[in-house]
Amino acid sequence: MKKHLLTCIFAAPLLLFAQQTYTWNTASGSWTDPLNWTPARSTPAVNDVLEFSANATVTDMPATESIGKLRLHNNAVVNLSTTVASIITIGHSTVAAPHFAVEAGAALSVTGNNAVALNMAADYSGQVWGSIDFYDGAHRLTAGSVASLLFKNGAIFTANTGFDGNAFGTTSLNSVVFEGGSQYINKAGGNPFGATAPNAVTIFNAASIYKYQRNGVGSSLAGRTFGHLYIDGNLNFSGIGSSRDCIIQNDLRLLSGFFSFKPNTNGSHTGNFNIYGNIICEGAAYIDIGSDNMPGAVQLLGTSQTIGSGGGTGAITIKNLTINNSSAQLDRDAAVTGILNMQHGIIQTSASALLTLGPTAGLQTCMHDYHHLSYTNMGCDNAYVEGPLQKLGLSNAGFAFPVGSDGKL
Repeated sequence: MKKHLLTCIFAAPLLLFAQQTYTWNTASGSWTDPLNWTPARSTPAVNDVLEFSANATVTDMPATESIGKLRLHNNAVVNLSTTVASIITIGHSTVAAPHFAVEAGAALSVTGNNAVALNMAADYSGQVWGSIDFYDGAHRLTAGSVASLLFKNGAIFTANTGFDGNAFGTTSLNSVVFEGGSQYINKAGGNPFGATAPNAVTIFNAASIYKYQRNGVGSSLAGRTFGHLYIDGNLNFSGIGSSRDCIIQNDLRLLSGFFSFKPNTNGSHTGNFNIYGNIICEGAAYIDIGSDNMPGAVQLLGTSQTIGSGGGTGAITIKNLTINNSSAQLDRDAAVTGILNMQHGIIQTSASALLTLGPTAGLQTCMHDYHHLSYTNMGCDNAYVEGPLQKLGLSNAGFAFPVGSDGKL
């Protein structure tokens, strides 16, 4: 008798925390209806695994609930909406990671004005291989630990029409990582970084893509680090400047429209655009960076970089340009109106890709070995222009063209 009683005592906790997997089984219905899950989810538990393996529309969700895992797979396209604001806390120690999973081919959209928050508790993780769209309201997908929510190669997150606020919250720094090949598409709402620069909730790895697909004034780029930065709209920044750099680990690419970054008289922008990839313009897109209130420069800091690739026709105008790489090739005409600072790297130009220095433009260069020449800023053997260079507005003053070939100024 004692032996059987002891067995029951030890078995009770195992039964209490036994993990159960429930699969959504209807085209449309309420999350809280037990019969919409197989098996019937009559007694929700904190370590339940909830799966969507077919297309589904969830029309209502609980105000609060804790589950062990949420998984979308088998190319399921799932829409979540609710009649009351809903907070779903995800993660449990008895459930295997990842605790939030949108697998390749699956798609999750969250719609409606009533906010849906999917919050992974600390020490639990999520992976997205498919796509996620937030529409209409202040929806959230948050993670509680560093690098615990990963957007993998091929994943796409879209802050879509009507979305409001910061998708990944504002408090858990470095918790969300966009890995190489993943994309964040910004059509609405706030920026994905959440916290005040240079702090960030979201990290963009070098081969990830941040696509800004909006017209008007964009959020501040100062103090932010991107992988590829794509502009697909008309972006006009004319506000107060900053001392922080914008770091683009790969390409600055204009798909359409224009990118105008010209701080106004209310503040100086001493920060730089540090670009390690190429400057690409497609179609009629154009770039105009810099003003009298921006002593900061566009700095090319990579290896073999191009300016103006992409086959477009739009103009490229840069106030201050610093070359500190191995080489920079012009693929179309470009103009520098302020300072061309050549520290290291050969600028390759041609008749169809001409570099023009404006009437008030000047040079700042590395030190050269030609001591018998009176010009201090005229380039050096590892920093010069190979090909044609145009200078406007000499005003009867002397000007030494920093040109050369075959490794010599």
